[in-house]
Amino acid sequence: MQYFSFFLLILSFNAFSQHSSFKNFKLKGELQKQWRTQQISQKGLQVKSESSAQTSNSLYRKIFGQENSTGANSPFGSLLFKRINELIKNNYQQIGTQQAQTLLKHQQDFGGDVKNFSGFHWEKPAGTFSIGVNRQLSPDLFNSERWIVHDTFVVSVNATSFLSQLKESNLVDIENESIKAFTGVTWQRVYSTYHFSSSFAAGVMADFSKLFMPFIYFNPEKMRELPQDEILMMEDYFSASAGAVFSPPPVQGFSFTAGAYAKYTKANKVSIQSLGIDDERDNDEFLRISVETSQGQSVGATLALQLDFFNLLKLTLLSADLEYEFERSAKNHLRFYWDDFEEILGHPDYKKDFKKILNGKFINSPFYLDKIVSSEERLQENLSSRYGILVMSKMKKSSTELVRIIKEGKTKTFFTHHSESTQITQGFFSKLLNIFLNQKLEMELAVRNKSLMSKILDIEYESETEEDTMVVESSKKFSITLSAKFRAGTPQDRRFHNKKTQSFIEHYTPLGSEYKNLIKDKKLQGPIEVNSFVRIGEDSINYFNSIPLDEAFYTIARNCGLKKEIALKYKTESYRSRKLRRWRLGKKGCVKNVGNLLLSYREELTEKKQMNLHKLKKFLMKFYKKNQDIRYFLGLFGKDKVFIHGNLEGLTAEGLPFQSFFQTGDFQGFGLVDNYRRESQIN
Repeated sequence: MQYFSFFLLILSFNAFSQHSSFKNFKLKGELQKQWRTQQISQKGLQVKSESSAQTSNSLYRKIFGQENSTGANSPFGSLLFKRINELIKNNYQQIGTQQAQTLLKHQQDFGGDVKNFSGFHWEKPAGTFSIGVNRQLSPDLFNSERWIVHDTFVVSVNATSFLSQLKESNLVDIENESIKAFTGVTWQRVYSTYHFSSSFAAGVMADFSKLFMPFIYFNPEKMRELPQDEILMMEDYFSASAGAVFSPPPVQGFSFTAGAYAKYTKANKVSIQSLGIDDERDNDEFLRISVETSQGQSVGATLALQLDFFNLLKLTLLSADLEYEFERSAKNHLRFYWDDFEEILGHPDYKKDFKKILNGKFINSPFYLDKIVSSEERLQENLSSRYGILVMSKMKKSSTELVRIIKEGKTKTFFTHHSESTQITQGFFSKLLNIFLNQKLEMELAVRNKSLMSKILDIEYESETEEDTMVVESSKKFSITLSAKFRAGTPQDRRFHNKKTQSFIEHYTPLGSEYKNLIKDKKLQGPIEVNSFVRIGEDSINYFNSIPLDEAFYTIARNCGLKKEIALKYKTESYRSRKLRRWRLGKKGCVKNVGNLLLSYREELTEKKQMNLHKLKKFLMKFYKKNQDIRYFLGLFGKDKVFIHGNLEGLTAEGLPFQSFFQTGDFQGFGLVDNYRRESQIN
C-alpha cells in the first residue's frame, strides 16, 4: 500500500498519504518540505501560506520544467492539473474546432440510409504524464430526437518514469534498481461527461470545455451551474502487478514454461447527475451524486509447451492460462436540493466535506449522512481460462456478482451470472515471423488476429435471500442479455474477414444488405468491429415459458444445423421422444442434448411452478454455443418481444473512422438491476 500512498502524494498534494516514512526512497528538497507541511496540517496546526505557496511553485518548476503561471491561488487542486491547465487552457477551443470540422468534412453518406457517425480522438504526451480526449456520439435509446455526447478525458502516469523525473530533479533519493521495483504500478484518472444535442453535427461541435477541461466542473460552485440532463463522472484507478516465470532446460527440442502472477487494483469513482424535466424527482431536487470505492485482487498461472526448431525459433504448440479475480465495492447514492446548496456554500465545513465527496470520499458527518438515499454493495468472483493450439485459441470466462441495494431501509439483493466464450484465429505466418524476430533480434511485432468472435450470456435475478439459489417464481424477477461481438483484422486479411464480417452482419444484426455491400465493394474495411445485444425481459420470458414443445424443438433442430425437412419431424412427439431416448452423435446428438436440457427446465416449471435459472442457463449456453443465427433465439423468445441494438465500427477506404448504430423492438432497459435503479430514481 505504500506504493499507492506515494503515488497519491506526488499527484495530489491535498491528499497526502498517512504513512510517515517510505522504505524504497527518501524525500528531498521541496518535496520533503511539502511532506512535512502536510503532516503539520493534518495535526491541526497552522502553516504559513506564503512558505507553502513558494514550495509548491518550486516543485512545479522542477517537475514540469517551467514556472506555474496560474499562480499560488489557482483553482486546480494539484500540481498535475495546474500543469494540464497550462498546456491546454488557451488553445483547447482551437483544437476541438479543428478536430470537429475535420470529422464533419469527411462524414459521408454511404448508399442512401447508411450513415457514418464516428467521433474523434486527440492525445498529447507531456513528459512525466500523458493526456487524451475522446468524443463519441450515439443515438439516445430513450429519446429518438436527440443524441448522447460522451466526452472522455484521461490522464495517465507511470510510476517508473515519474520517479526517474523526481530523481533527476533532486526531489527523491532512490537507486535505479529500486525504481524498477515500481514497474507495473500505474495511476490513471478518467473524467467522463454525458450531455445531449439535437443532432449529430451539433453534438460534434458542443461545448469543448467539457471535453478538454472537465476537472474545472468538480467544485461546489460549478454544481449549481450544471445544465439539466447532464452526467459527470470521475474515476481514479491504481494498479500494481508482479510475477515470475520458470523454464527448465529443454529435452529433445521440447521445452516447458510455467509462470504465476498477482495483481492489485483500487478505484474511486464519483458520478454526478443534474436532473432534467423528464426525471422523476422530489420538489426542488436538482442533483444526485454517487460515490463508489472498490478493491480487487487477482492471481493467475500460465503453462506452455514449446518446440525448438534447430535453435532457430521456439514455436508454442500448446498453452493454457487460468485466472481468478475477486472484487469488493461499496457505493452510496446522495440526493441534494437547492436549499442544501445554500447551506453547503455558506458553511465552510460543509463546503470542505463536499469537495471531498467530489474527490470520491465517503463522509460520515450527520449533514451528509442525511443525504444518503440508498447504498449498494457488490461482491464479484471471476474465473477465466484460455487454451491455445498453434494459431487457434479459445477463451472462457465465468463470473458471479452479488449486488445489494439499500434504499429507505429496504434491501434488494440481486445476483448476476456471466458466461463468455471467445474464439480467436491468428495469422500463422505473422505469428511465426513475430516469434523469430523476438527471439533472434529482440524485436516484436503485433500478431494479427484474423478474427475474434465472442458469445456472452448474462442472467440477472432478484433473490429473496442472501443465497445464490438461482430459483425465481416470477418472470418479473429476472432478465437475460445475449451479446455477440465480432472483430476482424486488417486490410491485409481482406479476403478472409470480408466473408466473415458479412456473415456476422447478416446473421447477428438487423442491418440491411447495404452494409454488406459496403464491405463487398471495399468502401468499408478492417479492422471492423460489430457488437450486437439481445435484451430479453418479462414478455419474452413468458413467451418462452409457454411456447409449444413442437415449435421449440423445431427451432432447436434448425439451430443445431438440421435441414428444414428433418427439423420438421421433431414437431411430432412420437418421433421426438424416440430420438431423445437413443444414442446420437453430430447434429441429432446436439438436438438430443439441448432438447433434454429444455425438458428438464420445463419439468420443474410445470411441477414446482418455479423457474430454475441454473437449468435455464445450461440450456441457453448449449443453444448459444451451436447458434449461427440470432433469428433462432427470436423463435424461442418472440420476434416482437425482444429488443436488439448494437453498433458497427470500421474504417473507410480512405482510412477514416466509420461508425453506425442499429436497434429494433421495444426498449425494455438494460437488465433487471438497471430497471430497478431507474424505477427507484437511483443514478
